[in-house]
Amino acid sequence: MISPLQSRRSMLNILFIQEPSVNSTEYHKLTKDDRFNVIKYILATDGSITKESFIEFLMQCNRDGVQINGIFAGFPAFHPIGGLTQDIIELPIFHENVKCIALCSRGINFVDLETLTKYNIELFHYDDSSSDSNIAINQVGNDVADCAMWHVLEGFRKFSLFMNETITTKHSIKSRQVIRDDGTTKFAFGHELNANQFVLSPRGQRALILGMGSIGCLIATKLQYGLGMEIHYSKRGGPIKNDSWKYHPMDNLHEELYQFDAIVIALPGTTETFHLVDTTFLSKCKNDNLILVNVGRASIFDMEAITQGLSKGQIRHLGMDVFTNEPLIDSCLLDSRNKNKVTYTPHIGSGTKQVFDQSTDLAITQLTRWLLPSDTSSSRSH
Repeated sequence: MISPLQSRRSMLNILFIQEPSVNSTEYHKLTKDDRFNVIKYILATDGSITKESFIEFLMQCNRDGVQINGIFAGFPAFHPIGGLTQDIIELPIFHENVKCIALCSRGINFVDLETLTKYNIELFHYDDSSSDSNIAINQVGNDVADCAMWHVLEGFRKFSLFMNETITTKHSIKSRQVIRDDGTTKFAFGHELNANQFVLSPRGQRALILGMGSIGCLIATKLQYGLGMEIHYSKRGGPIKNDSWKYHPMDNLHEELYQFDAIVIALPGTTETFHLVDTTFLSKCKNDNLILVNVGRASIFDMEAITQGLSKGQIRHLGMDVFTNEPLIDSCLLDSRNKNKVTYTPHIGSGTKQVFDQSTDLAITQLTRWLLPSDTSSSRSH
């Protein structure tokens, strides 16, 4: 959709490629500020907008004498056109006019950072770690930690499995029955999954958190005080100040993995973390009762190793909120043989109204401060 341009040369033009939150105070202020003009060209996820049509829109703006100065990139940002790639940024109509881009997400996937830097185009991403702009501190971390805790709890208690069985049987006793090897059934208290596997309490179990940024710390807090787990963690750069959590150096991690009941990944996707969890990693973990949860980046998992771990029964439960080829779901998660071993959420760890609303507020604040630097001070680091 293209809104009427109605732009004056004296105005700063901000392009919205995704819809902002209608509850955003900053958005409503922006639309009433005569220093700015809001232009909308929504990159739809249904395939109706292509990279070529987006470029043609930019060219039409140029022909109309409209310079795009800033871009609001809400969810899912540039993903529908394959990302903000070098060939788009290299266009004179783009890099000669665009001064800044604000993402509503933390992740900067699908953005060519090198080319943006080449043309001094500032890229902002969601960061609620400070009190700037009157936002709730660590709202994303809190909500992602909720998602991680749910996956961990599912690994121990298998509530979703029992819910689905109850939907099928419509019977609170039959839904708890265990199928024996000979095909017959027996009543169970609710503590058996099959002849060899049991429902477990997370209380007193050991959890290892890989990555202790704001999200990792909140995951640790929730697992400790919400589920009663013993918390261990590993991160680069040394231990943090918390006497109740045990630190394990990353360089010696393989020698420590055997003792953990649950491992939660809250690391960024970097060259250092690529396929960190591979066949060797899994071989050092518990043999048949490991709960493995990833709310970091899918690239941290070698999915071939994960698939083998599931098929061999080494992984008791796999919880995923990120996927290798998003928006597509990894095939091992969809395999019917693994239906009782996995839970997956469609990258909604931070998917709450609170995060959506303040992500708009923060992105717009970042754009306007950069475009009008005389109004207020602004951090200029990526």
